[in-house]
Order: sequence, then C-alpha cells, then structure tokens
Amino acid sequence: MFNKTDDELTKMGAVITTREIQQEPELWEEAWQNYQATKATITEFLEKIENEFNEPVRVIFTGAGSSAYVGDTAAPYLTENGDRKRFVLKRLTQPKLCRRLNNTLKKTLRLC
Repeated sequence: MFNKTDDELTKMGAVITTREIQQEPELWEEAWQNYQATKATITEFLEKIENEFNEPVRVIFTGAGSSAYVGDTAAPYLTENGDRKRFVLKRLTQPKLCRRLNNTLKKTLRLC
C-alpha cells in the first residue's frame, strides 16, 4: 500500500486509510509525550473521581476506525492486567456511543 501512488490508492478507495496508517507512529509518539506531560493531572483527576464517588472509575474506550481498534485491543488487556478494584473498563465504538447518548437524551428530554 505504501508504495502505490495517490492515483492508485484513490482508485482502490484506500488513500484515506493508507494515510491514516502512515501517520500512526508519529501520533503514538505524540500521544505518549502528551500523556507523560499530563500524567500528574490525569492521576489527580482520577483520584478526585474515586474519592468523590467512592467506587471504581468507569472508563470507556471509544472511537471509530483505528481508534476503535485501539480500544478493542487495550481494554481487554488492561482489564486483565490492570487495577480492577479501581477501574472498570468498557469499549464502545463511537457509533454505538452516539446512539446510546441520543436515546438517553431523547428519554431525558422527552423528545419521543
């Protein structure tokens, strides 16, 4: 895929996916750097939620495409190897999340 021209990729309907895959290594490095830079803030935020609600923090991995794939990969691993007393991890694709939120809003606001 990476050796094909943009015209070839366009004809295959693969130009967007190929570009997305090509940028992944840089994005992962950037995400890791962002996490390292904000780790203390994230920890403080999670501890505040834990203390306020006195129950495990529910974390939803969501996204579409490769982001959904990351959630599908990370959530089971972290569930198995992470701190299950502090965190409940779920994965929910973006379309499913949007449908559920939309249904909840409709019920809450009595739009239906």
